[in-house]
Amino acid sequence: MPPIDISELNGDDDFAEVIILRRPGVPSVGNEGVVTPTYLPDQRIVATVQPASDADLKQMPEGASLTDVIAVFGATAFRIADQSGAQSDVLIRGGLPNGKFYRVAKLEDRQKNGYSKVLAERYEP
Repeated sequence: MPPIDISELNGDDDFAEVIILRRPGVPSVGNEGVVTPTYLPDQRIVATVQPASDADLKQMPEGASLTDVIAVFGATAFRIADQSGAQSDVLIRGGLPNGKFYRVAKLEDRQKNGYSKVLAERYEP
């Protein structure tokens, strides 16, 4: 059976919402060796967001908070922290300045089906 392309649903207002994608940039290091995180300009993306299922929660990395986890489906190529020092994307629901912040914790690349799925945990910046 060929893969099903659901990318059209991610742009449909009945299924999707606008969220802010905040992508980490290269951190700056001050004179005292203090590392300050930097971010690329925020992007508005359209994605389908739902609470993480029990099966999703079982896939979360060890040590991740399981109290407020969302599953996000979108056409965007999301990024996750890796061993090279790159940091995870931040997703902001509800707009700024009072939105809820989520850090991408798990990535499932489903680009052959027209989307990516990420699991993101809530955190306070």
